[in-house]
Amino acid sequence: MGKSGINANFENLKAEMMKKKEVAKEVNETTIKTENVNKNKNANKNVNNFENEVVSQEDEDVVSSGISSNKIVIKKAQKVQPPKRITYYLNQDTIKRIDKYSKMTGMGKSEFVQTLLDISLNNLEIE
Repeated sequence: MGKSGINANFENLKAEMMKKKEVAKEVNETTIKTENVNKNKNANKNVNNFENEVVSQEDEDVVSSGISSNKIVIKKAQKVQPPKRITYYLNQDTIKRIDKYSKMTGMGKSEFVQTLLDISLNNLEIE
């Protein structure tokens, strides 16, 4: 391979790296936007929770301590089954979308697919 072949390979690698850099930048920007949206949602939930806890002067004599009994309730720990490896064939487009969205959500691919499947199967209705 001559110098021109090496230069061509280098330019191809350089172009691939630039594309990857742009994709990473887009994913990072989308992740930041998603995180900001989630922070705003959580802040709104906190405000709503706080507003629900505020009691007017008229209701003060009806307010209880919020403790319903003297019991301490401890829930049993649920045994989590370790995941099992299984193979499915997926379209290239589906794989790319899984990669993209798992990066955007900060989840691993397996965790992302598991979450999607759980939600889908819990909401599945067959007629």
